Amino acid sequence: MRISIASILITALALPVATACGSRQAGQGEIERPEVFRDFFTEDHLLMRRYDTDFDGIPDVFKYYAVLDDDGQRIEDLSGMRLFEVRQTRLVRAEYDLNHDGRVDLVRFYGPDQELRREEADSRRVGSRSVVSYFENNRVVRREIDHNGNGIVDETRFYAGDELSRIEFADLGDGRVNRWHFFNDGQLVRIGYDRTGDGVIDEREILQIVGREQSGP
Repeated sequence: MRISIASILITALALPVATACGSRQAGQGEIERPEVFRDFFTEDHLLMRRYDTDFDGIPDVFKYYAVLDDDGQRIEDLSGMRLFEVRQTRLVRAEYDLNHDGRVDLVRFYGPDQELRREEADSRRVGSRSVVSYFENNRVVRREIDHNGNGIVDETRFYAGDELSRIEFADLGDGRVNRWHFFNDGQLVRIGYDRTGDGVIDEREILQIVGREQSGP
């Protein structure tokens, strides 16, 4: 089963709007905000906040925060702390139930600077994270895809700026790369193959506008 990366990315890109606004018209021009459930501390000493964005009484957005002291340092042990004593927080993780089936479909992890560092998506809606994206400066730099849900990466996409630069394929299902696609300005220009299983390209295919030209190593 091939994964529709476009659909999961479109949904994910809409999240900041959905969760920040996440509202509906309440009458008299007023906007009704998502229902917010009572905060509580988790077993791993984070502050958890829950939101109901579709107003069905069931939370579908879960945000986890590190609690900070007056110097901005994380308080590692929240035992004995009460909610009203929380002064500063830092977002660590956010979980989203995108299709409102009671199961988390997307998880975002944030660094100390609160910039997005990693995103794990259950694009197949089966309860396992099949697409993992890594970010630098809020831009995706690498995306790992497990097409069949066996826990092994079948495809890895690399990005330079906002452009796809390379895709590595593990076609045999063992996680070992045996095919490479190289891109220039968003267009596929070269394909490399590992025919011997040593992880090294030993056959190249150059793609040209008028056709394909195959050459040796």
